[in-house]
Amino acid sequence: MAKEVEALVKLQIKGGAANPSPPVGPALGAKGVNIMDFCKQVNGYVTIKEPWILAKDPANQAQLEEILYNTAESLRALAVLLHPVMPQTCEILWQSLGAQAALGDLSAQKISDVATWGQLPAGATVTKTPVLFPRLETPA
Repeated sequence: MAKEVEALVKLQIKGGAANPSPPVGPALGAKGVNIMDFCKQVNGYVTIKEPWILAKDPANQAQLEEILYNTAESLRALAVLLHPVMPQTCEILWQSLGAQAALGDLSAQKISDVATWGQLPAGATVTKTPVLFPRLETPA
């Protein structure tokens, strides 16, 4: 069931200048947006849809393209939302999504426009980057 819009939030923070007090995620969460919950939902979507399995059968091409596009578009939104607090990592992500060529500089994106779906053009070239968040290994 869709949530009813309670309020509109306009948040503009210069890239790299976010103040961790109050944190951006919880501040937006009060208005129905929780960035980390959205991130977890995207991760769950990819896990459930298993595009790595669909890619093995050409008959699944249309479904695979839809999943990959939705994932890329979600990552575009996350790059915009997290840019104020993780500018360097989000810039790398933005470039790898091919968003620079289609949408311009990440720093010029408006958080108020982030929910407009379909901003990445279909067929955008996504490039591989080094791991953005390496897994932390703890000694046994």
